[in-house]
Amino acid sequence: MRIGDIILNTWAGENNPHRYGVVVGYSSIRTNCYHSKATTKLLHSDGGFSQFFSSDDGFKVVGSIPILEQLAAFSRQNSEALESCQQLTTAKG
Repeated sequence: MRIGDIILNTWAGENNPHRYGVVVGYSSIRTNCYHSKATTKLLHSDGGFSQFFSSDDGFKVVGSIPILEQLAAFSRQNSEALESCQQLTTAKG
């Protein structure tokens, strides 16, 4: 699973807002003082987050959205807008 993948939780019911989610990150949970397990973090349509163990079989990739590409484009656009504002303010001064 990659960031931006749309995940189906096969254990959640049809009306459960956590039935679908988008992968937004990874982490790990310490299970004892010597071991930890990899987890995947999901964002759901209700704005909530959840984590599941990455090895769970009940989660299936059903699509993907280009989150990283959209964030990069947004960052470029805002950077260009900020530079334009800075140029305007320095031109006035």
